[in-house]
Parts: sequence; C-alpha cells; structure tokens
Amino acid sequence: MTKPANNTHHNESSQVKFSGVPTDSGEMVNVQCAVQPPMPCMTIVIHGVNDNGLAYRNIDNGICKGLNTRLGRTDLTPHQWGVEASDTDDKINLAAESCAIQSPGRSPIIPFYWGYRPVDYDKYHADQVEYKQALHEKGDQADLPYDAYVRPDAANQPDKSIGERDNYDNPLKKSKIKGGGPFPNATNNIPDMYGPGSKSLGNWVGMMQTQFGDDYSSFIHENPHRIYYVHAAQRLADLILQIRRHDLYKDDTINIIAHSQGTIITMLAQFMVAEQGKKPADCIILNNSPYGVEDTFVERLQRERGWGSVQGIQSKQGREQTLINFVQLMEEEKGRVYSEQELIEKGVLVLKEGKSPWQSYSYPQDNFGHVYNYFCPYDNVVSLSNVQGFGWQGIDDTLLGRLGDNFFQRVFSKDYVAGDEPKSFDLKSDITIRNTNTISPTGFSVPPSMGHTASIPIVNVNFGHRVRTVNAPKVPEPVRFELEDLIPMGKEGERMSIQEYMKNGPYVQGLYPCPPTLINASNLSRNLTPDELQQLSAQHPEVEFASARYLIDMYSGRKTVLALRYNTEAEARAALDTKPKNKQQEYLTESKQHSAIMNNPQVPEKIMAYDLAVGMCACFADKDFWHKLLYRADWKNRQSENLDAVNYYQTGFLPELIKPAMNKPYKFMPKGVVNDYLAVVYQPGYHSQYTTKNQGLQWPMPDPDLSKPKV
Repeated sequence: MTKPANNTHHNESSQVKFSGVPTDSGEMVNVQCAVQPPMPCMTIVIHGVNDNGLAYRNIDNGICKGLNTRLGRTDLTPHQWGVEASDTDDKINLAAESCAIQSPGRSPIIPFYWGYRPVDYDKYHADQVEYKQALHEKGDQADLPYDAYVRPDAANQPDKSIGERDNYDNPLKKSKIKGGGPFPNATNNIPDMYGPGSKSLGNWVGMMQTQFGDDYSSFIHENPHRIYYVHAAQRLADLILQIRRHDLYKDDTINIIAHSQGTIITMLAQFMVAEQGKKPADCIILNNSPYGVEDTFVERLQRERGWGSVQGIQSKQGREQTLINFVQLMEEEKGRVYSEQELIEKGVLVLKEGKSPWQSYSYPQDNFGHVYNYFCPYDNVVSLSNVQGFGWQGIDDTLLGRLGDNFFQRVFSKDYVAGDEPKSFDLKSDITIRNTNTISPTGFSVPPSMGHTASIPIVNVNFGHRVRTVNAPKVPEPVRFELEDLIPMGKEGERMSIQEYMKNGPYVQGLYPCPPTLINASNLSRNLTPDELQQLSAQHPEVEFASARYLIDMYSGRKTVLALRYNTEAEARAALDTKPKNKQQEYLTESKQHSAIMNNPQVPEKIMAYDLAVGMCACFADKDFWHKLLYRADWKNRQSENLDAVNYYQTGFLPELIKPAMNKPYKFMPKGVVNDYLAVVYQPGYHSQYTTKNQGLQWPMPDPDLSKPKV
C-alpha cells in the first residue's frame, strides 16, 4: 500500500490510518485502512553464566509496557513464553528454569541464548592424538585440542539425579549442554575469554563462598577452555551484521540489554562488528557486569610478591583502555538520530490530544551511542576479590571522566530511588559494624563487608570510601528499588520440602583438617578421590559430603581440605524459613542480588525503556526476516540459518574460525581490545615437558591427554 502525501492521522488507539486513494474521491471510493505503527527499535537481551535466560520474560513485559508509555502507544505486546521442550526431561524447576518464546508477540525483544557444549569422548580423543603430533611438528604454534568431553558413563551412574556431566564434573542437561557455561569459569576481561578455563588457586578460591544458581558442585574443580565465550560473541556479532549488511534494514535501531558475563560478550561482539566495517549496536545497557577495572588481589600478589599461577593476569591498565576504546567506538560509530517530528511523522511517536507525550517530561530522548552501567552494591558475585566488576561498585570519577559523555551510570540498591536526579555520593561500608547495614549521609544503603563470614578472608572486597557519580538523567517515574526475595523453590515452582532441600539445596562450603593418612599425598592440587572422601566422612559423621579438594596455604604451606557438603536437617529448616532470624541471615539474603536488577518488574518498564534508543525497526514488518533473527539468536534452534551454531549445540564442534583462536588472543582478537598481561611466573610442579622452553607464552601449552575416559 502506498502512502499518499499529507494524509497521515494519529489517534489514541496507537494506530496510523493511511488513505488508499485521494481523500477527495468521495465516500464511496475512499476506504480507510488501519495499520500498526512501526516498531521503534529492536532490543537484544543476552544472559550470563549458568543461565538460560530466566529474566527474559520480565524484561519483555517491562520493555513493552515502558515503550508504550514513552511513545504514547498501546500496540506493543510481549511474547508468549514457556519452557523449552528440551528442558522437560531434566530435573529442573519447570516454572522458571528456562524461558523460550512459544508465540512471538508485537515486541522488540530478541532473546539471545548461548552456552557450553563439550564434545563426545571419541572426538576428544582423536583431537588429542592429532594435537600430540602437531606439538612435535609445530611446537607452540600448534592449535589447541578440545579439552572437554561428555563423560560416557555419567548418565548410567546409580544416582540418576546426577544426569550428564563433563570430564570436569560440571552438570549438563540431557542435551549435553550448559546454558551460559559453568559459573566459576567467568572472566572479568575480554582476552581471558580466549584462554584456558578456571584452574588456578587464585580463580577458584575467590568463588568458593558464593552460591549461584544450581551449579554449586563446580566451585572447587577445574573447568574447560573459555573459547565458547568467543563463539557466543561471534554469534552476537553475526546477528547484528545480518541487519547492518541488509540494504533495507542497515539503519534499523539496535539496543542490547546484557547481564553478567553477557556484558563482556557484548563488548567483544561490538569490536567484531566494527572490524567488519559496520556500525555496532546503537545503545547498550550493562547489568551487573563482572568487567573489572580495579587492581585485584591476585594481580597484586603476582606483581608485588612474585607469586604466579599457570595463567597470565590482565593488567588494570589494559582492562581500562579496552573499556575506553569500547565506549569511544559506540560514540564514533553511532547511528542516525531521529528528531521528535520525524518519529511523529513515521508513526513511532503517537500524538494524544494533539500533543506529543514527550512534552509532558524533560527526559532526553537521544540515546544513540550511549552505554549504561547498572550496578548493584549488594551483588556479592561480581564483588569477589578476583573480579571486582563495575556492576558491583560502579566506576570512579577519574575513569568516568576518561570514558566520555556517552557513558552513564545508575545504581540499584536497597531502598534507593533509582532513576532520580544525577548525583555524586560516597560509596561506603562501615567495616567496624558487623551484621548490620549502614546508611551513608546521602541515603545510599550498602551491605557490610563479607570478611567476617568468609572461611578465607580474601573472598569479597570492602567498598571503603569511594566517590561514585550517578550521571544518568532522571526518568519520568523513578523507582524505589527493592532487593530480590530469594525463596528456595523446588519442582513445578513449589516451595522445597525439608528433605528436598537437604538433597537439592545449595551446598555448604567449609574448611576441614586434612586426614592424617593423606597429609603426605604426592599430589595435593586435585579433588579427593571417592576413597579419600570416605576417609574425610569417617572423621565427620555428622555431615554428608558431596565433593572436596585439597587446599594448600600459599604462605604457610598448611594443608587443609575445602569441601562441599549437603545441608543438615536443622540448616534446611532455617533456610526454608523466609523470615530471617537475625541480622546475619538477613545480610546473607540481601547479598545474593546478582539478578535483582533484571528480575525487578519496575526496572525495565520505568527505567530501561527510557534508556533505550528509539528510531525505526523496519525489519520487524518483514516477518520472514524477523523470525530468522529470532531463530538465529538461539543456538539451540534447529531452524537457525547459522549452521555453525546449530552444529556446536548438537556436537560441541566449534566453527573453523573459532577453534584456532584458543590461547591466541594476540592473533585473533579484533582491533580495540588491549591484551596487556603480567609476566607469568611458573611455580615448581607446574612445568610441562611441552612448555619449559616456551615461558614467553601468555598461557602454557597443555599436555596431550591420551588417557581413558573419566569414570
């Protein structure tokens, strides 16, 4: 249908009516046809580690409501969501474990899914054999092999509840995947996503006090290579390029709402898009980002004391410069900005009683090229000493000034009014007061230090006295933020029973004396064997252990055991009592807020929707193209035209352009990512016959593994 000039009408029903023939042709031949207003943008949502997109439904509902209000419309409606069919065979919470679109709505949301899939053992073994030969022929220039496989025996264990597992004992779905990958394998920078998995003491010690999702068992063992993060970033870049390379849709407005590790994947993807000569996304909102710009504990140890691990540590300066480059890229390559009048003429912004809804408030409408940091001081996941992400404590004024005028921050904390006037305040934590929350003079509530609750006192970091500026503009309706109410849930979304919680609730971590018979064991950098675990259990019959790992104090040499055990009946009763009995329990609940922003129903509606860039999304009207985008964004969808992604989901085989990048960020990372790592100091006992002559490598070459599959 062709639109005649000057015959556009706007009404309060959010429909734009175009005349099919000249309006002076007479009533008998003049037919009015109602069409929907154009989609104002597309918004890609990407989850983090150990996640299947649990917050997507909430984000979708809120964004549709918020954009309707912001644009004076009523036509935007969320998708219909449900549980993926592939999930129903797993022992999961069917009411919440996975969100998948059952029927697309009139929504700008494109849910992006990613994860980890190890290969089967036969492929693993064949690759290791080839790698051994390549090492002799090419030395440290050999491409790395797959280092993870699906245990062929896992599904046949007596305990059927275990299900599939990889050779690192990470639990997998029946489809042999892990949405978002194992939690302890997360990073706080981009180059490490090209490197080996979490193996060093500095990595896993920082994780052990955290309880996150259903992945408690993987806190104290090694993890697979992180290359699947790069694969996720490449897929996200590919999705954006599908639009930017299209003759008709290349200028469509693209937003990204990212959470946790998804924020760093998003950053890498924008550099990848730019390297192809195309514009990145128009606006990005980073939630609870683990991206680190602080001097970490492990970094200081390596620099000041000469202590090292088998992995190089990215420097503070390198991480900062990469972030600066990312924000500058967003500003320099931002897309076209639509004026208010243009949006009215195109039907994106709908007049009410002859007035634009934008006239009722002064919120700035140009968000093109903007990057938003949503941070939560109660997030004890990204506050870990080896992470210290800016999604926990924000960014200080010094670095904020270097980032430029297109970087904005919002804070989401207990009883704090988010989205209010920009302000500066001191981010404080009174570490002399235990088991209580402190309120700063500005009314900004922060939790106390976790130091008094940690078995090892280096886990979480205190705020100290640090100035943070919340510089994002005020939204029309600020929100008094409430922390997430964490109630243990069982199958079908029902509250767990005591017995169910004892078996399926979060493990309890603790340090135990090393059994006398094992004190002189030759190899103490490993998990306890089943027989050794039985010896530990004999010393502590009052509890039931799930797994354990030897731990050696890096200074004193004292040998202990770090163990995960099941809850006792008393602990299960206390956990299922939703009313905290004391300040300590209240704090432990308040500090587990890694998803509080994404799960809050008011945040996407009243804040995120106003931070998005709005313009045109012409490709939404092309249903075939739009549905292809939805398919392409899901690595599990067999209708996706990204055959590499489908193949990875089914087999674990990485694309030809991704697998060779393992341990080679210097060769494969896009321009703009700074790879500045501290020199590696090898410790006695860590040398390999393949790496002793190649200590200049960022990470050592692994030894080939020709052993039999793990049982």
